[in-house]
Amino acid sequence: MDKNQRTMCESIQMFNAGKFNSPDRATQIDAGWFDWFCKDESLFKKTNNLYKKIQTIAFSKKFDVNKVRIFFKNNCPMDGTLYDSFSIVDIETDDVLFWITPSNGHEDLKGKAVVASRDDDYANVIEGSWKDVVKFFMN
Repeated sequence: MDKNQRTMCESIQMFNAGKFNSPDRATQIDAGWFDWFCKDESLFKKTNNLYKKIQTIAFSKKFDVNKVRIFFKNNCPMDGTLYDSFSIVDIETDDVLFWITPSNGHEDLKGKAVVASRDDDYANVIEGSWKDVVKFFMN
């Protein structure tokens, strides 16, 4: 199945079944990596960390896990350090509904968990801790 058509629910099931447990580049791309600036060898650990975060918000009422997909990006800001993010994308429209980072690398938001939302014109709706992110999605 094309990873761009695989639902978040299917991706989580594949992760839980160990389908992304190989550190090779092809497996990590299949896990959802779109773009990265880190070493390929780093993706495996990043995949595990991001899927664990995703599982804490997967059953939010803000999206349907069977109608969205996820992809990962390792970001390289001009004013900070490398950091990871993931996007939750509507499969039907291909619109990014939410952009999320567990720990921002930009100097002004260093270490903060951030959520940007399409419904808020991609403004940051959360700038805080991962607990704040979970609260936003699960309340």
